[in-house]
Amino acid sequence: MSIQSGLLAYLGPKGSPHLFPVVNNAEYVLADVTASGDPQVARGLRDKVQDLLSSGQYGVLDAADGLALLQRGLAGHIELPDAFYDFLRVKPGGTGFTLHARFGDDLELVAYDYQSLDGRLSKLSTYWRALRPLEGKDFRVVFYLTPLLGGQPDPYEDASLESLWYPPSRWQSGEMIKLEFAPQMISRDTSTVEVMAYLQGQQGRVSLPATLPGGTRAEGAVRVMDLNAPPSDRVSLEAFVGLPFESALVSKRQIAEPGSKDPVAFSLCHKPLDDASEATLRPVAIKIDNAPAARPQVGLDQACVVYEHLTEGGITRFTAIYQTEETDVGPVRSARRVDLQIVPQFQALFGHVGGAPAEMALIKQKRLLDVDQFFHSDAYYFSRQRYAPHNVFTSVSAIRSKGEALGHGTEALLEGFPFSETPPQEGTPATDIVIPYPSSSRGEFQYDSETGDYIRLTGGQLHTDAVAGHMVRTKNVIVQRVKSWVASYTEDANGAASLDFDLLGEGKATVFRDGFSIDGVWKRSSVGDWTRFYDNDGLIIPLAPGTIWISLVSPEVQIEVE
Repeated sequence: MSIQSGLLAYLGPKGSPHLFPVVNNAEYVLADVTASGDPQVARGLRDKVQDLLSSGQYGVLDAADGLALLQRGLAGHIELPDAFYDFLRVKPGGTGFTLHARFGDDLELVAYDYQSLDGRLSKLSTYWRALRPLEGKDFRVVFYLTPLLGGQPDPYEDASLESLWYPPSRWQSGEMIKLEFAPQMISRDTSTVEVMAYLQGQQGRVSLPATLPGGTRAEGAVRVMDLNAPPSDRVSLEAFVGLPFESALVSKRQIAEPGSKDPVAFSLCHKPLDDASEATLRPVAIKIDNAPAARPQVGLDQACVVYEHLTEGGITRFTAIYQTEETDVGPVRSARRVDLQIVPQFQALFGHVGGAPAEMALIKQKRLLDVDQFFHSDAYYFSRQRYAPHNVFTSVSAIRSKGEALGHGTEALLEGFPFSETPPQEGTPATDIVIPYPSSSRGEFQYDSETGDYIRLTGGQLHTDAVAGHMVRTKNVIVQRVKSWVASYTEDANGAASLDFDLLGEGKATVFRDGFSIDGVWKRSSVGDWTRFYDNDGLIIPLAPGTIWISLVSPEVQIEVE
């Protein structure tokens, strides 16, 4: 075996291996490409690995997170798997300074951070995101350093470990990559650091126009770092992971000028918050009844996100997500199998009234943050104005308090939905939307141009709140087409078979906002992953700030739109 010296401790007593890059026809080669941040060493390591693969003598046996295991004689296996590049993708944690500078329609510089050592800048990290598939385009990032005493800025083209292995031409839409600027290039004599992004073509290098938050166009390079910025203005980078521009949760703390009335943070559905700690408040998911006898509901109009899905008997049911909203909620009903895919996305506490034995076993097995009325009745109450089983109610605060008492914690750092105040430039007018659930659950949304809301109707009647009489409104309607089937177990004592849904993978979707529809696709790789919505050009669709209503329908269902 040929192995790097830093990995010898993991090998154990296996004889005398060669120290990589010495190979000498070894049967296996184990390389850690993250072993050195020095550009020269990193480039040499990359070239050696690529030479071995292109020689035809070695192939990839396995690779993940910057570690590559090659085997001699494994011809044809020369492509490193996607998991190998995970070490380049930003993981939750760390701090930085928000920036949100867009370069053309392709790249966004989300944030930056730096570390100091002995009064000198030892490392500058910049956090980038592709706004759409870059399809092999050759983008280059150039940093400009301005001396403290003035003079012309010195240009330095990015030569980081990240770019060597994973250049922008390979970045996937929506993911965030950290580019670390070579430490030796920044000294205590540097005043500011600026950056420009270029597209390298056959005719030479073309700079991409930069747009700052609020739509301001930047002339020339974008200033990344001012050494006079106090470290106290850093914010959590966990909020940026996987987010497109104008994210739902911009940060734990959004920097504002003294005396500014701007909000310090935003909620899950982009409501402005005065208390930044509320931006990381763990959401609460509550299962709400939609049988005709359950209407009008309580608190449905206050939800941040609402999922609607069909159940047995041709009636729909809601999974409503609350974060900063404090309201009573109900009637609360039993869980459904689809909640095992909805609730974990929000890392939410889950309020419901029992469920089929098969579902309850899975809720326990999957370790949902369960606040089931069967076992925690003190978090619920019965209404004398309703008949069973439509008479169980709770409140967001009661579920949250019980969840905290159960040790589930009060914070959750979520990826969140993308938001933009700007209506879509392209889309089809859509002012009336009909979701053809069976008659009593037939959903309809009518656009109110004065408020920019969609007004909800159910079964042909205005959908209102039982307490205040408010109409149920939403800023966004998303029709998410998912596979569904009749499950192999019964849901209730009457022997009705349950329905099951698949919210993983990808499928077609339509987003309605501001009186327009945008066709595209949804994608979600795992239960813990966030669902992302893309238009047909591969661009992430930003939602309108406000409530989000997601209707789950089968692929063959025909939605009526006018």
